[in-house]
Amino acid sequence: LQHPHVVDVHLVGELPDRSLYIVMEYLDGSSLASALAAAGGAFPMPRALGITLQMADAVGEGHALGIVHRDLKPENVMLVRRADVADWVK
Repeated sequence: LQHPHVVDVHLVGELPDRSLYIVMEYLDGSSLASALAAAGGAFPMPRALGITLQMADAVGEGHALGIVHRDLKPENVMLVRRADVADWVK
């Protein structure tokens, strides 16, 4: 996927012992789960809506290509700062 809200995957492979690996871009931020915990379990509506729309856009891009994320949860959503956007989902 080439989408601003999807992590870039640089390399995938298999080791001699048949273990699989994925090399992804480094994201300097925090998980959605950590941010929610720090906020007491809930965000103000504008912040929640902004994050949700970015996530829906990314998931929709995958679905358009026949890709389904089978483990979408707050621990797997990263919030990073991009330019003037405090909650850029990646």
